[in-house]
Amino acid sequence: MKSKILKVLSIFAGFAMFGVLTAHAQDKATLDLLVKKGVISQADADGVAKSAATPTVVPRMANVQKIQIEGLIQAQYDDLAASDKAVPSNPPATNQLYFRRVMLGAKADLGNDWGGEIMMDFAAIQIADQPKSGLSPQAFPTTASTTGGQQGIQYISQNMFDKIAITKQAPGYGQFEVGYDKTNFIQEEMTPTAALPAIERSIATRYFDEYYGSPTAYRLAFAQRRTGLFWNGTVSQIPGLYYSAALTNGIQSQINFTNVGGMNKIGAWAGAGYKGKSDDLGLTYDFGVNVGYSGDGNSQNHIASSSTAGGTAQNAQSNDTYGYNPYLKLGYGDFSLLTEFFQSVYQNGRSTVPFTSTLLTTPGTTSTAAPYGLNIIPVYKINQDWDIDGRLTYLSTNGRGTDQNGVLWNAPNDNSGSISSATGHVTVGQYGPLFDNAYSVYLGFNWMVSPGVRFSAGVERAYFTGRQTYTAVDGTSNFSGPSTAMNLIRMRLQVAF
Repeated sequence: MKSKILKVLSIFAGFAMFGVLTAHAQDKATLDLLVKKGVISQADADGVAKSAATPTVVPRMANVQKIQIEGLIQAQYDDLAASDKAVPSNPPATNQLYFRRVMLGAKADLGNDWGGEIMMDFAAIQIADQPKSGLSPQAFPTTASTTGGQQGIQYISQNMFDKIAITKQAPGYGQFEVGYDKTNFIQEEMTPTAALPAIERSIATRYFDEYYGSPTAYRLAFAQRRTGLFWNGTVSQIPGLYYSAALTNGIQSQINFTNVGGMNKIGAWAGAGYKGKSDDLGLTYDFGVNVGYSGDGNSQNHIASSSTAGGTAQNAQSNDTYGYNPYLKLGYGDFSLLTEFFQSVYQNGRSTVPFTSTLLTTPGTTSTAAPYGLNIIPVYKINQDWDIDGRLTYLSTNGRGTDQNGVLWNAPNDNSGSISSATGHVTVGQYGPLFDNAYSVYLGFNWMVSPGVRFSAGVERAYFTGRQTYTAVDGTSNFSGPSTAMNLIRMRLQVAF
């Protein structure tokens, strides 16, 4: 009886081991031993060995401890229209289904607290964020040309990289990084794209942090991605206290940079904050401030026209910028609120439109601009799968100017005037392509369909005030024209892994 019990137990053990082998593909020596003991047959062992022969992906370097693949796919629908009675006709509306982001990357743990990360966005080559009319933005301040030709190629190659980093952990202190990454400025910008409450970042956030425009008008790119040295740390003696510092290129969005004409000075960044909770009030809080300086942050090389200098002469206009960003985050039960203010001061930053022909060969000089923005973002979490989110935003360009497409992703520009690239004159109508101020109201929801899968929908009403007005076709301009409005409906299906 004892021998039968042992035999039965050995058979059960064999079946259990067989299941483990099938799931985990044990080595050949174990299979041979089981065949020798009569627990499984040779045919069974051969079957397990065959199923275990599936190819595997392994790191090239033996010291790699871990590799993590990550990605983000966003399919998006936009219905965006202008509503303006001050111009002869509204521009064609944007009505489009497309892939907003197709991102793929990897993180590697090399041991000894060293690591690396690469993230790319393959949808960036669309260059969808270009004006439908009006001033054309520059990818980054290298020449006065438009985004075509070689500069367009550079724009694509730069914009495809979301992050490149060599990291070194300092346990108990923080992380050091040599990388191409965002600097800490504007909390909405620093929020991971996959976790944003609203479908797109606000008009104020995009104006400050998206790619640079022309030398004296358009977006600021103050806290865009830059190449440099980054540190994010904590203070173990004061739980809740955190801080950051960075030393980077002055000009944004540069992975490889050729220092032409003395351009691209240093950028310096710092920030500190404190977070905690009040058990008595049931309240969580997080507050702090970020500051930064960007040498050549509002600069551009101007190429002389072919009629005067063969199209090769360059004159550097080097301007500096600096800014600050205080913020406060509160949480109470299922409700959270982010409030933040940000402002940057730009040397020679005000708009000079209409340009004169000399600006194509000689750097222009204007007065200092100090644009500022405000975000108020409330979120109410209904349950673990649903939330309702809103956003109030205000932007003042302080005489620098913005168009709609530059701050509202994929939206049409609404203006009746355009600027001649040769003379800088207004060619049509009395209005230019820029507005001085903008504000918007957003309301939407997010539904976590499944872990990693999210469906979002939202509506936004945006107003642009202080339209650029010309006293004469070849005269000066001011920002005293009538306002316009934009109606935006967006939907997005997102998969993050």
